[in-house]
Amino acid sequence: FKSPLRHHLTAVHIKIAGLKVDTVYIGTSFGPSGTKHGDDMRTENLIAVANMRSREIQTSILPYVAIHAVVLLSIVFGGSGLEADGAKLALAAFAVLGSIWIAMGVDGAVADIGAAAKDMDEEMAASHMGQNWAKAPFGIFRVITALFTALLLVAELIALYS
Repeated sequence: FKSPLRHHLTAVHIKIAGLKVDTVYIGTSFGPSGTKHGDDMRTENLIAVANMRSREIQTSILPYVAIHAVVLLSIVFGGSGLEADGAKLALAAFAVLGSIWIAMGVDGAVADIGAAAKDMDEEMAASHMGQNWAKAPFGIFRVITALFTALLLVAELIALYS
């Protein structure tokens, strides 16, 4: 059996910190008359990209917790050391900038995983896992990430400057 569709695959090399970590292929299918059927990502690549982005979220947890643990320990045990010139400002900047940086990365990963859910082929979309993935509220996940980060930072800044 030979498919009447022709596939044009474009290799996309995924790099993190300048190192090639994966290659995925995004394809466009063309029918016998040359009509374009749309851009889609092959299922194995879709799963690989979603898996990679979910690992990025998981690896963000430790630095996020470490940043806020340092701030908490500094507030609780810092004592007069926090009164030194610029100590509070430096600690606040550390908390705010570190949190924003990590939250942006997590937000981007959640957005990509949500976009991947829209790229599922019919077979995967019909599966129980695909149906679960398609109905996940990725927009709410993104809002919750930003909201929790903002609330935590506000609490830390209040404690630091009061």
